Amino acid sequence: MRLRDGEFVGPTWARITWAAQGQRLELTRLDTRLTSHGVQGVRPLRKEELETLKVKPLEVLLGPRTKAADQQLKSYYCLQRSVGNIPAEAVTAHAAFFEWLGCGPQASAPATCSTR
Repeated sequence: MRLRDGEFVGPTWARITWAAQGQRLELTRLDTRLTSHGVQGVRPLRKEELETLKVKPLEVLLGPRTKAADQQLKSYYCLQRSVGNIPAEAVTAHAAFFEWLGCGPQASAPATCSTR
């Protein structure tokens, strides 16, 4: 089987935590098994979606809190979630954040592509 429009994905294998206070970075291994979770791909993105992906979330988060900044974050993370770039484990671990985003239920399913 030859892969054409997606990539093979596995489980989320690690979590990186960064503490702003003390500027400490921590890596926690979650899973070391190499099991396939199938193929994941992304549909062609529209021009406005490509613009949304230019947002640098950390810069927005560290900048002044404005309605425009909040909307940039919401658009960025909802798009990332809608195309399957945010694993379910992250959504579960940060439920309050994803509830604040208000992406809606359609964003929870990862995009999949055929390997035909």
